[in-house]
Formats: sequence, structure tokens, C-alpha cells
Amino acid sequence: MTGAGSVLLLWLLALLVAASGFALLGTVATPLGLGERIAIAVVAAFAVDAAVCFLLSLGLGLGPGSIILAPALVTGAALLLARRLGVDTVATWQASLDEARGQARGTLTLAVVAAVATVVFALLFARVMSQDAAGNLITGYWIPDWAQHLITASSFSTAQNFPPQDPIMSGTPLFYPFLPDFTSGMLMRLGVADGPSLWLPQVILAVALAVLVVSLAERLGARKSVGVLAVVICFLGGGLGFVGAFHDACTDAGYPSAECSAGYVVSNPVTGVEITARTLYALPGLVADQPTSFDGMTSAPNSGTPVFSNQEWYTPLFAWWLPQRTLMEGFDVVVAALVLLLAAFERARARLFDVALAGLLVGLLPVIHVQSLFAIGIIAAGLAALRWRRAWLLFAAVAAVVAAPRVIQLLLAPHGSATLDNNYPWFEPGWMSGAVISASLGHAVTLSAAGPVLGDTLSLPFRGTFWEFWLVNLGVAVPLSLAVVLLAVARRFGGRWLGGAAARILGAFPPALVRFFLACIPVFLLCNVVVFQSWDWDNSKLLAYWYLGVALAVSAITVRLWAGWWRRALAVLLAGSVLATGTLALLRLLPFTPAAASVTGPYVVASAADQQMAAVLDAATAPTAVFLISANPDDFFDPVPMLTGRPVVLDFYPWLWSYGLDYGQREADVELAMQGCGATPLTQCQPILQVLRRYHVSYVEVNQTFPATGVTWWAAQQLTVTAAAPGTTVYDVRAFS
Repeated sequence: MTGAGSVLLLWLLALLVAASGFALLGTVATPLGLGERIAIAVVAAFAVDAAVCFLLSLGLGLGPGSIILAPALVTGAALLLARRLGVDTVATWQASLDEARGQARGTLTLAVVAAVATVVFALLFARVMSQDAAGNLITGYWIPDWAQHLITASSFSTAQNFPPQDPIMSGTPLFYPFLPDFTSGMLMRLGVADGPSLWLPQVILAVALAVLVVSLAERLGARKSVGVLAVVICFLGGGLGFVGAFHDACTDAGYPSAECSAGYVVSNPVTGVEITARTLYALPGLVADQPTSFDGMTSAPNSGTPVFSNQEWYTPLFAWWLPQRTLMEGFDVVVAALVLLLAAFERARARLFDVALAGLLVGLLPVIHVQSLFAIGIIAAGLAALRWRRAWLLFAAVAAVVAAPRVIQLLLAPHGSATLDNNYPWFEPGWMSGAVISASLGHAVTLSAAGPVLGDTLSLPFRGTFWEFWLVNLGVAVPLSLAVVLLAVARRFGGRWLGGAAARILGAFPPALVRFFLACIPVFLLCNVVVFQSWDWDNSKLLAYWYLGVALAVSAITVRLWAGWWRRALAVLLAGSVLATGTLALLRLLPFTPAAASVTGPYVVASAADQQMAAVLDAATAPTAVFLISANPDDFFDPVPMLTGRPVVLDFYPWLWSYGLDYGQREADVELAMQGCGATPLTQCQPILQVLRRYHVSYVEVNQTFPATGVTWWAAQQLTVTAAAPGTTVYDVRAFS
């Protein structure tokens, strides 16, 4: 859909989504600040409207009717419920507005945070996917995962994938959390280009997240400045990789590597002064060039060599917030629910609707981001244990009822294959630290392994490798967590002297913030025992929630120290040690970075010719037509699934491996078809005919990742060419399947 009609529908959608957010949060009579009410309204509208639209699309298909009807229904239902509950929706918003006017300074601070976040995230996300002057679809970052998100969004908008099947493994249910991509599919269906349909929702959610983290800090009793710093840490926090910048600057200044260590400089003070001076002089040029991946992330071209061999915690902005669309919305939902619950529990008697709304949002997490459901379950249980309210039961009940259908489906889904070594969950004490050799425990959670796992886990605090890993990756985070736990235990069981001392230390910080930090720590502990997905690195998406607690704690300490020059120096060292590595990684995006060291591309996702071919296929093939495409693991930007949304036998299989799916037979079958059949024509080639029939293949896309013999063989079969682009030909094989 294009033209004036598309623009009109988009404005209507924006108006109705705003109305649904207004109505939903207008029904929340619990006093909320204007900023947090708006941010929660945005998150609620995103999640609830998309969920209702998806349910409508199961019967009506995804089109203008279902897209426009969904927020209208949500608005109407919320207004009817507000009337039944005796809540004046306009009055609740007016109360928040009046409070904002009465706290002008705080309101201005939050407005500045939102404005800065809007500019920064718009600049960052707009580079994720866009169109260049030649008409190519390009990306400014090396993020293959966005191809998968575009595939899923296209499968809804173009191929009407209802009920949802996995577009990259035809004929199997879609177990991947799809609601964020479905939201983008809604925009694409109304005529928004592929790039903006993906990154525009991310910008809005990122800005909402910044506001929500500041609001969370305030709900936990901290100053607004604590929340602002916590936002920065959540996006840029890291470990000690920044020390590599000093080493590299030292070697750039002409000194041998052996003389570029702190030990050498200290033990040779005369020479050390000269080395330090010349290192600092060379540092700005080194920062501009950045030949080293200071945060350890090496997936992008020109990313360089990590400073430490065991770096696994990459800059969150580039590891999570830019590539992980589902984590972004999941994190928004969790923080929005926490803010809503904390606000409701400030009253002697929490309003049931407000608690139930938080439960509804959390209940949608299985189709948004499954790890977030697990994380909020742990954190909520911790908060409830530390300060019990009966309303926690209502929250849990609503969340459980809403989440149950999808959770049951996921529990019954495949959990990996022993052949592919992608079973999950599995034990890995110490996570990726290497402190424990976990191979003997097997790639599964078994009762027989429980004893050895318990012993290995209890030994972790006494293993230097474990502490080295976490110090390198996250600096003060783990020691701070341990200190807070020990202080909490001492306060409870330490007697008059020790308990009193611990109480005085913890008493310097808001009690609610301390409780929240303690509730987040079990996430860290569990992630250092069990891996919850096929790829152990994916535990970092759970650790993100523990790190939210760390960010708030570090920020609270920094703000507390900000008095007197020496205390301010300590505050700068503390915050600087957490932010330096991520800041260096962020600087690589700036224009002064040399092309040889640039990680910002642009990289071509789909050429103009590929897009023209996809348009032909979209018009000429059935939405459910199955394509056989290359199984080459380097071919993750394939235009057929990415732009048409058509299901394929097998796409980029590392995605499927990380989802715990068994694709082994498909991989072998696709590779067989790619080879061709030698001198035997297709009409007599039973192995390939069996593959085509097994997967109901309608079309075969042959491109340059096929073996040369396969390209020649398919070209010689005199098949009808449905569409073509330079280096790519799509053949019609419906007669054989």
C-alpha cells in the first residue's frame, strides 16, 4: 500500500495507538508521574495493540482493517472498564500533569533525558537499515540478526503467515518470540519501508526505556540523577577492556610491549614518566584509529583483536540494544511492570486493576522475549519475599493465565538435538569463565549431574579464573554484588556490632533500591550454573536484568560520593571504570574513524536488482509457496525470505541452531539439491525429486553460493525462470513437487 491512502492510515493508526495508551493508563488510578505514565502507556500500547491485532489477523488476515481495528478495540475496552471501575481517565492524566507542573525542575530533567535519548537513538537506529541513492537496502552495522527480523516481519506483512510457521524452516511452528516483528509487519502492511518499519519502533521503545529506568530509580527511593547515570551504564557499561587503549597508545609511541605495562612503569619511575607522557600524547590518535576491539566484540568487519582472550561481555548498545529487537521490547515491558507495581504498592491497598495490568504485560512476554519472562519471575519472587503483599498473587495469577498457552507450546517444543549439540537447558558452572570444565556434565540438565554441579558451583568463589573472568568483563560489578549480599547477611545475622555496622553502610542507600539489587542477584547466580538456551552466550540476555541492578547500585554510590574533591575523584573513577570501554566502542561510530578501522559499513543487505526480483516473486508466487535456497552459512541476506516473507526449506542455520531446532536432515537435503545431479536430468534424479516432494518445494533459488556444478546443472534443466537478478535465478519446480 502506497500513496495518500497509506499516509492517512498511518496517521489514523498513530492516533488510535495513542488513544489506546491514553485509555489504558488513564484507567490506572495509582498516582504516577507524567513521564512514567506516558512511558508505560507507550509500552502497553505497543504490546497490547499488537497482541490484539495478531488475534484478529488469525481470522481476518493482516490488513488495514485488522490493524486499525485492534487499537480501536483496546481503547473501547479500556474506557468501558474505566467506567465500570469508576475511574475518570481524563482526571488521572490531569493529576499527573498537575504534578509535573508542580515539580518543574524534575519534569524538565526528564524531558531533557527523553529529548537527548530521541536524538541519540534516532541517529543510531536509522543507520541499522536504510535505502541508499542507488536504491540498495543497506545497513550501517554488521547485524545479521536484523535480516532474520525482516524475514519474520515480511512473513506477516507479505506472506500472511497465519497461524505462524517458521519462515526459515518451512512447515514448523514459529517458536521464536514474534510480536516485535509482527509490529513491524503491521507498519510494512500500511506502506512503511522495510528499514523504518524495523528501526522506528526501536527508537520509540529505547526512549521509553530511558524514561522508565529513571522512573524506576525514583520509585526505589533514589535521586533522578541516579536513574540518568544508570541509563548510560545500561547502554554502555562494561569491564576493563579500556586498559588496552593505554597499551596500544604506548606501543604506537614506539615502546616495546614489555615496557607498556603498569608494572614496568611503576618499577622504573624515571623511564615511566616519559612512557606515561608519550602514551597520553598518542592516546587521542589511538582512540580515533582503534585497531583493537576494546570490548571484545569481533563479529563485525574491521573489529580488531580483543584486549583479553576471555572477553564475553560486549558493549550492551551493540550486543543487545541495537541487534536484539525482542530484548528491547521485553526489557521495556519488565521495567514498565516493575514501575507500575512499585507505584501500586506504595499505597496501603494496591488497586487491583493496576496490578492486573502489570500482570497482563508480563503475560505477553512469551511472544515478546522469553528470557524476560524468566527474569521478571525471579526478580518479582525476590521482591515479594523481601516485602510481601497479597497483591503479588494477583499479579502472578494474571501473568500465568495470559502466558500459559504460549509457555505450554514452548515447553512441548524441541529443546535441541544431541547430534547438533544444541540441547538446552544445560549445566555450565561459572558460565563462560572456563573456571570449570563442564564437558563432563553433558549438554543437558540431568539428576546424575546435580551432585558434581553443586560441588563445582560452590568452588567457584575459590577459583581465580572465575574472578579474573568477571573482573575483566565487568570490573566492579561482581565484587559489588558480593559485598551487598554479605552486608545484607551480616545485617540480618551479624549481631549487635557486625550487624549494626552493616546496617549503617546499607542505610546510606535507599532501602527499596537495596532490596531491588538483592532481588536481581539470583539472576546472576542462576546464569552461573545453568545455560537456558543452546548458545551459552545467550545467558547474557538474562544477565542484562542483573546488570540493571548493578547499574542502579553503581549510580547510587557515584551520586552518594559526589561531595568533596577526593570523593568526587573516587566517583569519577568508579563510573569511569564502568563506562570507559563502552565509550571507546561508541567512538568507533564517529566520522573521524579511518575507513580501515570503521565498523559502520555501509553493507549491502539487498541490491536494487534483488529488490526488483523480490517484487516480481511477490506478484507471481503464492504467499505460502515454499522456496529452496542456499544453505551456505555466509548467505544470511537472501532476498527471497527477507523481502517476500515466503517460507524456505532452510535459511541461515546458525539461527536455527541457537533456537534449539533439529535442522540436520534439512541441511543435508539442501546441500544435496545444491550439488545438482551430474549427467542425470531432474526428471530422473530421484534424490533431488524426493527433496522437492518432501518439503513441497515450489521454487528453487540458485545463486553464487551454489557450487559451480550445481549452477550449471540447474541452468541446464530447461525450467521456467520465474524471476532473476545478477547472479541469482529462481526456477519454477512446481511440476515436480
